[in-house]
Amino acid sequence: MAAEQAAAAAEAAKAADAAAAKEVCLAMQAHEKAEKKCRGVMSQRDVKKHLPSGMEMPDDYTCQHGYTCEKPRAETFEALSMSECSSKGHTGRRTCVPLDLAPE
Repeated sequence: MAAEQAAAAAEAAKAADAAAAKEVCLAMQAHEKAEKKCRGVMSQRDVKKHLPSGMEMPDDYTCQHGYTCEKPRAETFEALSMSECSSKGHTGRRTCVPLDLAPE
């Protein structure tokens, strides 16, 4: 029982970190200098340098170039290439997406 609770707590913490990283990367997209850096994988140093005031990037994350794939009346998802969007009939919009540097 304790092991299950610990696993659930770890999973919840990882989900919270992923959500926080996504918010930071979206904020990076809106920052002119950071947006130029988010054309590949950003270094953690660059992420920290361009962090908006009051935001904090989780330790095991950075930002990278990606796409938000959208389609009316369909689920929106993130992808690393435009072809991932178009293969599912979605249109892609360039954005900055989180990259987990320590995936499980």
